Amino acid sequence: MSNYNIKKSTIDRSNIDRSNMDSSNIDSSNIDSSNIDRSNIDRSNMDSSNMDQYNVLKKCKRMIKYILMGFIILVSVRYIPNQPIETKEIIMVASIASIAFAMLDMVSPSVTVIKNT
Repeated sequence: MSNYNIKKSTIDRSNIDRSNMDSSNIDSSNIDSSNIDRSNIDRSNMDSSNMDQYNVLKKCKRMIKYILMGFIILVSVRYIPNQPIETKEIIMVASIASIAFAMLDMVSPSVTVIKNT
């Protein structure tokens, strides 16, 4: 039996030592903002028009990613096999693969595998 646990991604903040943290000692002039991960930015203070634009942009990026994945599979299924496959079947395979990729993409960011040692 394996020693793996699957759980939602969370940050454990319970063991952080906050006793020596003082914001007055931080020199913000030397901070390089080009490497900041902006995926977890607090968007609660955005107004509704900016939030709508952000959501539309995010949905468009996802749709392009899924369509591109379906197109790659369509081309692969069309040209790799030695025996010709009907166009209808190729489109079905590409559609199913694209939908499966979309479903996994929606679920996988929130799941991590942690090995118990």
